[in-house]
Amino acid sequence: MKANLKGNSYSRKDLEAEREQLAAALPGQKKELEAVQADVKVLRDVRHWLNQVLPSEQYRQTAEPGKKPSVQESLKGRQERIRQEQAGKQKPPRTQKQQNMEL
Repeated sequence: MKANLKGNSYSRKDLEAEREQLAAALPGQKKELEAVQADVKVLRDVRHWLNQVLPSEQYRQTAEPGKKPSVQESLKGRQERIRQEQAGKQKPPRTQKQQNMEL
């Protein structure tokens, strides 16, 4: 604590006053945090449903900040991309052409 002080001495009364001031500001900040968390929840829901609706080439595999990406979601996106690629590679069946040969 002494390393972070501006002067060499500290006052216990000043520290108690600052603690009380911070404790008084805490409920107001909690309300702001709850409002922000509600907005973030809506955005998470939107991201989830967009990932459900988007085709696999647009499938977003972004993880939320501070969280690891879900293994299941990444596998799901990979499987969808493989299915799409295989469907694109399948060629329509060849029709046999009749030769018109006169002898």
